[in-house]
This record gives sequence, C-alpha cells and structure tokens, in this order.
Amino acid sequence: MPPMGLRARFKDVMDNFNSLSITNLGAYDELVLKMDANVILKKVLHPGSIVGVGNAKGYLDAHMKPLFPKFNVDLSKVTVQFLVGASDNDATYGQVYGPATYVDQNGTSNNNIFFIHSFIRNDASEEWSLSDAFAYRTP
Repeated sequence: MPPMGLRARFKDVMDNFNSLSITNLGAYDELVLKMDANVILKKVLHPGSIVGVGNAKGYLDAHMKPLFPKFNVDLSKVTVQFLVGASDNDATYGQVYGPATYVDQNGTSNNNIFFIHSFIRNDASEEWSLSDAFAYRTP
C-alpha cells in the first residue's frame, strides 16, 4: 500500500489525537507510532516543550488524558507546504499549518490557535512521521 499524502497523514494524526475518550483511553498508543523518535511537542497553553517519543507518550498519558483535549481544525483552511521535494511523490520534509481551536479541561477551555506541524520521512516510499508540533494562542 502506498503511503498517505501529507494532508491525509495530518488528518490521520489529528483523528488519533481527537479520538481519546472515556471509552478509548488507548488512543495515544496508536498516535505515538506516527511520531518520529525525536519528536518535539510544544505545549499549547504552557511554556516548555516535550522532546522524544518516550517523553511525549508519558506526557500525553499523564497530563493530557485527564483533560480529554481536542484539536479542532477545518482542513479547508490549512496549508500544506513541501520543504524538501515538490509534492507527495518525492518530498521528505513538509509542514501543515493554519488556524484551529484547541479545547481541553473536558471542553471548558477553548483557545484559538495557529499551528505548524512538521512531518518527515527518509524517502517517498515511507509513511510521514510527525517530527514537530508547534502552536500559539491567537486573539
């Protein structure tokens, strides 16, 4: 099976992140399999970052699961940019970015954000891996 395109992989990662629920507490187990070993996750509402897939898994399980966060994004408003290579056919580094709403505290905290998620792979025959997730609050 050929790898997903970058836009589809971004949606797949977001679907995994958003699928956490009281009946699906294992959602992050699949999510971390879609991350690069050296992933960097920037905390959205707090200073600091999490570095490395093991630390990311620990942080997601210990700190995020109780909040049941959601990352609401309109895919028609995101931009896909290939930074090394010109398309899904040959690119090895790309970014997806745009506006979104980050929700946590079990739905009581809604924050408008702008995000940039970077994805990498060794060659176009491989699946994209999330390498960096950055976001900041917007008015």
